[in-house]
Amino acid sequence: MDCGIETHTVTMISMFHPAQQSSKQFPRAKTLVLIGLFITLLLQTVLAAQIGTTLTGLVVSVADGDTVSVRRDRTTLRVRVEGIDTPELNQAFGHQAKTFTSLLLLNKHITVNVRDRDRYGRLVGRIYVDGRDLSVALVLQGLAWHYTRYSSDPTLAEAERQARAAQAGLWSQSAPVPPWDFRSGALPPQEDVSVKGPLHGNRRSRVFHQPNCRNYTCQNCTVVFRTTEDALEAGFRPAGDCHRRR
Repeated sequence: MDCGIETHTVTMISMFHPAQQSSKQFPRAKTLVLIGLFITLLLQTVLAAQIGTTLTGLVVSVADGDTVSVRRDRTTLRVRVEGIDTPELNQAFGHQAKTFTSLLLLNKHITVNVRDRDRYGRLVGRIYVDGRDLSVALVLQGLAWHYTRYSSDPTLAEAERQARAAQAGLWSQSAPVPPWDFRSGALPPQEDVSVKGPLHGNRRSRVFHQPNCRNYTCQNCTVVFRTTEDALEAGFRPAGDCHRRR
């Protein structure tokens, strides 16, 4: 009889023991979730509080022509340059835009007038260094488009007009492709295959690309031709994705 009671008691205890463990674990998991939510809300609040303010910091890296990382108060902030859109790195003049921004900003203290925050969490702001407006400087050099979808700045509009007239940078191309079209893949019809160079030939595939082709700056596109005729005579053929045959 005593053994039966003892066995029953042990069984009952073992039945309730897992529940006691899970009840201890549940508050811990709930606490972690709440901490995560608190940190997320705190970061969003900090970023929101920065909109409309002016920040200063040291540029520690440059991702491309219009995105930089700024060190400020032991925190690194990613900043998207406001009002413009530079070519992608695998687009013609993409690397030139990155180089220009690097030479102007890297390892220098800058001022950022924060105007927004984009969907990637980056601060969007106008950047100034040594009295120069980076947005205007890039557009004047023909290394950026005035991003009219998000900006109606007349200064940038005028800078682009001047760059177009001078055929500076990307405007030296006969049919430059806006980076937003390039990213979406919605490329406009390209011009005739007889366009003049400089053209880049892929030494492996024996295909050549004109400056507004998607793969103009590919890794193996190291053969340079002055004209289409030079490329064809060398045994290269036009890339089918951006040349339109006559």
